[in-house]
Amino acid sequence: MTAIETMQETLDMAMEINSELANFYCAMAYPGSQLYDIAIKEGWELPKEWYGYSQHSYETLPLPTKYISAREVLKFRDDAFCKYFKNADYLNMMEGIFGKEVKEHIQEMAKTRLKRKILETGRYIFSEFGIGISMKCLFADARFLENGVVFRGKWDRLNCKEDFEICPGFQGDW
Repeated sequence: MTAIETMQETLDMAMEINSELANFYCAMAYPGSQLYDIAIKEGWELPKEWYGYSQHSYETLPLPTKYISAREVLKFRDDAFCKYFKNADYLNMMEGIFGKEVKEHIQEMAKTRLKRKILETGRYIFSEFGIGISMKCLFADARFLENGVVFRGKWDRLNCKEDFEICPGFQGDW
């Protein structure tokens, strides 16, 4: 089972339980914790400032898993939050318990997406000459470096489509 599949199982279970409150958090190696010591030993990227440890901050930087990037973890978390609070069964339950005004408040809340730096510029694009530019374009034929792996392919930000593969034969750092 993949990391995404296990995260999806957790979301599915939460939606099946349909409790009045749910939240989803990413693994974070807080300074002073055993997980922080492991992260340092393993060389995992950690936030450079305290606000990077805040689960809801623009600069948040959760831990990656063995199989997916921190960017993918955070994207799943944010999508799961919205999916849970936009779920018709949940909204109907909340209206039944607390009334229409609370349901409408939750619907408004669920429209708000947290701004996340890693989701806006989570990949570094390189031209054919290896010059880094930030991810501000709408689409690109590109190569990028993520967690030490180089990928190449097409990225269409406008339509949220990606088609990347690992660049064969690449070794070393950019």
